[in-house]
Amino acid sequence: MNLDRFAQGLPDPQKYTPKVIDKCACGCGAEIVEGYEHIKCDGFWFHSTECFMKFNQAEFKIAGEVFHYDHYEV
Repeated sequence: MNLDRFAQGLPDPQKYTPKVIDKCACGCGAEIVEGYEHIKCDGFWFHSTECFMKFNQAEFKIAGEVFHYDHYEV
């Protein structure tokens, strides 16, 4: 019997397959995997910020922006 607490070592993390919790709500098909950072909002899981923005039809804008290119003809 070996009483050395380091004799057996740590379990191999490659032998562990993470559990798939859900699929991304935006429709991209990405898996939401246990142990990784994802976004959860109103019960929906999102793989990334881009997926969250796409699902909510949101976009990044500069506050106070007045100038728009679509008002000018070329």
